[in-house]
Amino acid sequence: MHAAVYLSRAENILIPVLWITYGLFLLGFFYIPNGIDLYKFFTLTVFLPGLLMLPTGWCLLKSDHLFLLVLLYLGYMLASSCWSQPFTIKEFWHYLRLAAYIVMFILLMAVLRHKYADAFPALLRFLCTGAGVAAAVSILLWYQDHPFPSSRLVGLGILVNPNPSGLAYGCFAIVAAQLALRASALMERLFFLAIATVLCCFVWFTQSRTALIAVILALIFLGVSIHRDKSNLFFIGWLASILIGGSVFFGEALLTLFNRDISPRTIIWSSYLADVMQAPLFGHGYLNHLTVYVPAEDVTYDYAHSAYLAALRDGGVVGLLLMLTILLYAGRRALQIGNQSGDYLYLILLTYGMICMIPETDKLITRPRELWLILWLVLALIMTHHRAKA
Repeated sequence: MHAAVYLSRAENILIPVLWITYGLFLLGFFYIPNGIDLYKFFTLTVFLPGLLMLPTGWCLLKSDHLFLLVLLYLGYMLASSCWSQPFTIKEFWHYLRLAAYIVMFILLMAVLRHKYADAFPALLRFLCTGAGVAAAVSILLWYQDHPFPSSRLVGLGILVNPNPSGLAYGCFAIVAAQLALRASALMERLFFLAIATVLCCFVWFTQSRTALIAVILALIFLGVSIHRDKSNLFFIGWLASILIGGSVFFGEALLTLFNRDISPRTIIWSSYLADVMQAPLFGHGYLNHLTVYVPAEDVTYDYAHSAYLAALRDGGVVGLLLMLTILLYAGRRALQIGNQSGDYLYLILLTYGMICMIPETDKLITRPRELWLILWLVLALIMTHHRAKA
């Protein structure tokens, strides 16, 4: 009895603190310049205090099929380490810890949405605003020292490569556009429209083909999902102005973008597919160190440039099927949420992430990077939707 009372008091103190640190952690993707610092921030201010929330989070999600599928996938991929060559305890412990962080990230989302169901939309507004400000500052600072618009933009935060930077900011461009479309007040609509515009410009300037195509498709899907005439006209006019304006003012850069050579990726994919054929069913294990040398760049890659191919490489057909099962089941859940509420944001974000993972990213068990925003955050939102009030 005394222990239960103590735990309840601890939760009442910790949950408001975690509400703040969880939000700051997500915002840190766009402001903290060093990935190690963000990792440490998550460890010290989210993961460790969140351990006291494990019983509550488990009670909230223990019967959720999507959550259990994620646990199965993580468990299988970690188990595949046993047939990796070479196997090292140190490396296995590294991925085990990262998997625990991902699980904690999801469980705390459930706790926070259960506790702050009405306030949770405010967190999304806060994150979109923060990402929009980071995008605007990044554009101004970057092009003070680099040629505009030919150089590929990189943001302020931990994502120091244009491609993952574009994927992360593109995710919140979609959220900001949805907030603008569903806003009832004109000023709020105009505000988030401005945020979405800045974020779309950021994606454009990164010259990431994957992010740009995925954002455009997601925004079209978003426009189709809105069933209010005025909103549709409003959205069509905005999206058309973005596309036409970008083509007129940056048409040459756009042509350069889509004429860029993709042969390094084809070499990487074909080489890894050949490796897959050597262990097709169970893969080479999660700790494998398979690499690909690209002569044209004189660079050796240990990065598959496709999350699906990475799952096949590491876990074989079994690993890929588990991953696809998660994505398809999450898509079904997101579609049900959309049909019930009229809000298809989760389905759009999930589709965006699935498109982005075709030619980008690698292992799903990773430190806080773009995959935490385009995949794990979206899956957590879908799992915990029933914890939020309509």
